[in-house]
Amino acid sequence: MGTAQPIRDAENLILFIDYYKNVHPNLRNYTLIQLGFHTALRISDLLALRWQDVFDEQEGKCRAHVCVIEKRHKNAIK
Repeated sequence: MGTAQPIRDAENLILFIDYYKNVHPNLRNYTLIQLGFHTALRISDLLALRWQDVFDEQEGKCRAHVCVIEKRHKNAIK
C-alpha cells in the first residue's frame, strides 16, 4: 500500500467533494471526505469508525462527540 498525501489546494478539495456529491454521487465517500475535512482525521482513523461510534441508536441521532484513539504508525520515528 502506498502513502496518501493530503489535498492542499482548496480548489482541488472543492472539486473532490463535488465529484462525490454531484458528478458521481456516493454517500459513503462523500461522508468520509466531509468527516475527514471537518475533523482532520487520517483516512485510516476514519475507516476504522463503525456506525455505532458515530450514531446513537437509543437517541436516534448522530453523536455530538466521537472519541478516536490514534494508533502510532508502525514506521513512525521513535
